[in-house]
Amino acid sequence: MENEMLLKSIENLLDKKLQPTNERLDKMDAKISGMNAKIVGMDAKVVEMDAKLVEIQATQKEMKLTQETIMKFITQADSEFMKLEEKTRDIEKIKRVINISNVR
Repeated sequence: MENEMLLKSIENLLDKKLQPTNERLDKMDAKISGMNAKIVGMDAKVVEMDAKLVEIQATQKEMKLTQETIMKFITQADSEFMKLEEKTRDIEKIKRVINISNVR
């Protein structure tokens, strides 16, 4: 019986001595819980940003393909205009030759 009372007294004394420490630990735990909630929110934002990044990358890929298509078209058109210009020059030369032949 005496031992039990002694143990109870020691327990009460320890509880009183540790109360400020326990309160501080409780506050720290509450802050950590708040931080964890913020981290969860940040993780959700990161996932959202990753999804947007994937969309942006897809758009960039489409733009690159469009640019390549436009460049191919311009190159082909330029080539065709060069051919047309050469044919026009050849026709002009033929016209001159015909005119010279008509003059004689």
